[in-house]
Amino acid sequence: MPRVLETSRDPELTQAFAVARTVFRREAGELFFPTMLLPRNKRDAVHAVAAMCVMIREALAEADLPPAVSGGCCGGSFDSAVARIRERIEQVYGRRLALAAAESRPVIQHILLAAAKSVRRHEIPRQLFIDFVEACRTDRTTSRYATWTALTRYLDRRGGAVAAMIGCIVGVTHSDAGDAIAKLAQATQLTQLLRTIPADHARGRIYLPLADLARSGYSERELARGVVNEHLRALLRCEVERARRLLREGADAIPWLAGDAAKMAAAVHVVQTLEMLRMIERGGGDVLNRPPTLSAAHKLRRLPDAWRLARRGSAQPLPRIFSVRQTA
Repeated sequence: MPRVLETSRDPELTQAFAVARTVFRREAGELFFPTMLLPRNKRDAVHAVAAMCVMIREALAEADLPPAVSGGCCGGSFDSAVARIRERIEQVYGRRLALAAAESRPVIQHILLAAAKSVRRHEIPRQLFIDFVEACRTDRTTSRYATWTALTRYLDRRGGAVAAMIGCIVGVTHSDAGDAIAKLAQATQLTQLLRTIPADHARGRIYLPLADLARSGYSERELARGVVNEHLRALLRCEVERARRLLREGADAIPWLAGDAAKMAAAVHVVQTLEMLRMIERGGGDVLNRPPTLSAAHKLRRLPDAWRLARRGSAQPLPRIFSVRQTA
């Protein structure tokens, strides 16, 4: 029989956070390394809320709904999955978790327990999780975005919601930090979309704004065939420069984060993203065949750049790492 668990029991919380960390590490890619620089309690909370978002995304992906490209609309199974997820969110916030015994508890219950502890400790608004759910719903019904403005609305509800959760956890010292964090989230997601263009297209989705494709002269038909030409290179240059601009604006959040560890973690993430953008640009369209990845050695070599960015004051200019001409 399930039982209502007292969520302050340290051994079970330790296990719950360990499970959340495993799930986050599996999905996070380049994001995992920066989070390990955070203090233990904040690191655990970041992993917990991010793992809950992974759980939400996977649950909706598994729902019995025809993909958006088929022209179908939201079916009953998908609506039921959304309803179940929203109920679990309410359970997390209402301290109404019914959990199995620790030795037989499924992964999802460990994540819910870790998330429940985290949202209370760091006062994370439940609306952020609801926004994330709605972004996942959009992913099932929308396969194209006409303009950057349209794509931004999606990015703000998905990655922007997660970034806002992380902001609640690490803490901020300035009222403008939220806007800068949102820009950083947009840059992060746009960079990831550039790395996953072929995989997204294989699922029937094109996230890059259709207006940008048209402006660059690159067609959906060419994308379907994996054509690499000057039009694709022009498209990638446009998106890379947009992501760089967003990173520059997002870097303003770093001096306003609470604690040196949070500043360093954010700086490492920014530096890694900048390097990924350089690799995409230098590849000249090869991202369609071999999405770039950062090796551990490469990440370590960039730590001095991150350290300089983390030490920057809010009134000081950005370091040279933001120069397009900087080499590896």
